[in-house]
Amino acid sequence: MALHGQIAATVNSVAHAAAVPPHVVRYYVRIGLLRPQRNPANGYRLFPEPQLRRLKFIRRAQALGYSLDEIRRLLACAERGRAPCPEARAIVEPRLREAARHARELTAVRRRAERAVRLWHAHPGGAPDGNDVGGLITALTED
Repeated sequence: MALHGQIAATVNSVAHAAAVPPHVVRYYVRIGLLRPQRNPANGYRLFPEPQLRRLKFIRRAQALGYSLDEIRRLLACAERGRAPCPEARAIVEPRLREAARHARELTAVRRRAERAVRLWHAHPGGAPDGNDVGGLITALTED
């Protein structure tokens, strides 16, 4: 449906387009993250394309671990049009540091697992016997 010259979608349509359940769209409206327009003829909520993009941004940000409050603040920065907003930077930069730390931890776990697998392959038949299992498990947990 066209609304003020734009194509707009209903709750169900915008939910489908963003691959979320309709109740999620309604919740975001209730807490103010989405701002649909109303169809004056029937009162239905209608979501123009910018609201669909906003919904997709919210979901991607959540998938990256941002809270709804952080997302609300990031959206507010974007709406003010100041780029980069100092508040947005204050939200994003700690996440980058956290992601880097997590990546280092995962790399260390991968290296320990590779070391344990090499030890396992060193045993006859490629598998440790009951006496060696404890040592191999220890190899997974040692730095």
